[in-house]
Amino acid sequence: MKKIMALLLAVGLITLSGCSTKDIGEAEAKKIALEDAQVNEKEVSFTVNAKTEDEYNFVFLSDTHKYEYEIDAEDGSIEEKKIEEIKKSETDMITQEVAKQKVLEHFGVNEKDVYDYSIELENGYYDIDFKVNNMEYDADVDTKTGAILHSNKEID
Repeated sequence: MKKIMALLLAVGLITLSGCSTKDIGEAEAKKIALEDAQVNEKEVSFTVNAKTEDEYNFVFLSDTHKYEYEIDAEDGSIEEKKIEEIKKSETDMITQEVAKQKVLEHFGVNEKDVYDYSIELENGYYDIDFKVNNMEYDADVDTKTGAILHSNKEID
């Protein structure tokens, strides 16, 4: 009986270890994007920092370029990248963090309660989505002024 239990345990562990998916983590994915772009994190401003089920998405700006990266969450490979030269006026925008804080203040939400957070740079505004408890929040923030252009909350 002990041999059967040991065999079942071993088969179960092998099965479980084969099912797990490895995630490189946000910090490692960001490091891969920055190294590929040949820039230092202190030289850029991140405008998008999101994770889907299987990839990390980053958009960051330097004084002269806009970088867009999709990094595979499991193996760290660069699935897609786009680098564009930008005009100086396009970099005169509020940061992702400033936009996030403005939205949290607008809704009166504590950052530690937020989950499923995403921010995307759209045409002249940040689209910010997140959840707190059973509520889903959405807001658009002007990238130049930081003004809340649209906001909505609803039961999730």
